[in-house]
Amino acid sequence: MRAPPRAIPIAEHIRPPDIHPDNPGTAGLYWEIVRISAMTEVRRCLEIGSGGGQGSTKAFFEGAWMNPEPVKLHLVEGVVSQVVELKRQYGGFSWITIHHVCTVPRAEAYSDQYIERFFKESPITGEIPSWHQRERDRYYAYFAQQGLEQQGLARILDEHGPFNFVLVDGGSYTGLAEAKLVLETEPLFLALDDIYSLKNRDSHRLMLKQEDYERVALGPKTPNHSGWAIFRRKP
Repeated sequence: MRAPPRAIPIAEHIRPPDIHPDNPGTAGLYWEIVRISAMTEVRRCLEIGSGGGQGSTKAFFEGAWMNPEPVKLHLVEGVVSQVVELKRQYGGFSWITIHHVCTVPRAEAYSDQYIERFFKESPITGEIPSWHQRERDRYYAYFAQQGLEQQGLARILDEHGPFNFVLVDGGSYTGLAEAKLVLETEPLFLALDDIYSLKNRDSHRLMLKQEDYERVALGPKTPNHSGWAIFRRKP
């Protein structure tokens, strides 16, 4: 029996900002991030999936800058070219830490069966399970090629938490694993992007079941975005 072909690592890239005040589907989330980051009870923020730093990262920065209390902001990104951009824009601020890691190991990413089940339950025009399965493997081939730490999120939560406000907006194949890890630390606010997509559909369902949390903001699915939600821990 022939072994399956080895995945080709993804190419270096800089992802265009998704969460942006000019995007009708995500402007609400952008300004909610600004508002929450400026609250005095929010002192530690964690952004999972910072990209090139021009989207939600700017919202965190803007809100933290307005906060009368000192804020620590932690940015998590796995792609080298995007980490370079983050360091160029934010590396000069002592209160911002940039983590170049893989958030969770391959075994905790969505399995082939999980991806197939998702698209059976929630068909999306133009998207097929086999493409996503290949992309997942290509990302992990890239992380291995770069020699990245494979359990980066667990370490960050352990060493730098607890965080008051966390955005889960990383890879398309790790959202649920990331949300579960974050939820164990009981953040005051937890935001999820792409709640009607493979990334965070089940993360959103998980949060709706949490008796200690209430959903305080919701962005609907639009032609150019897959929705978002913010949860707050109950008093």
